[in-house]
Order: sequence, then C-alpha cells, then structure tokens
Amino acid sequence: ADAFTIVGNLFTNFDTAILFSVDGFGRQQFALAIISIVILLGVELIQRRINLREWLNQRPAAVRWAVYYFLIVSILLFGAYDNSQAFIYFQF
Repeated sequence: ADAFTIVGNLFTNFDTAILFSVDGFGRQQFALAIISIVILLGVELIQRRINLREWLNQRPAAVRWAVYYFLIVSILLFGAYDNSQAFIYFQF
C-alpha cells in the first residue's frame, strides 16, 4: 500500500530543490552531469552504427592526436581531485 502511495506521489509532489540539496553539488555541477550523460549516450548510439576506433584510425594523425589531447584535457579539467570524501569501501 505504501509503495503505491510513493509511486503515485513520485511525479505530483516532486521538489526540484532535492536535486541540489547534496552538499557541494550545485546547479552547475548538475548541468555538467546531465550534459556528460547526454554525450555518453550519444557516443553509445554512434558506436552502434560505426566502430569509432576504426573510424578514428582512418583519420590523419593530427586529428587522432587532437582527439586524444581533448580527452586527456577533459579528464584533467572535469576530474574530481579533492580527498574530502574517503573511498566508500573503506567502511567495510
């Protein structure tokens, strides 16, 4: 009975403030997370049609290295490097 109440109120009493209530997770981080998920889903859909590794290997070396550098810089820019949160499996 409680499950039906929860599912019934899931979309009617939805409070968007809950999305941003996590400490340190603001609107910009939420937007970045959504954009990243959309990009990952887009890459997955493209990979269903063509093999990206073969496609990239067929491109000139300058294009390949530009893609490699872009990925490395993306990881460095958007990576989480703070040690404020301990590794979750240390609890067990």
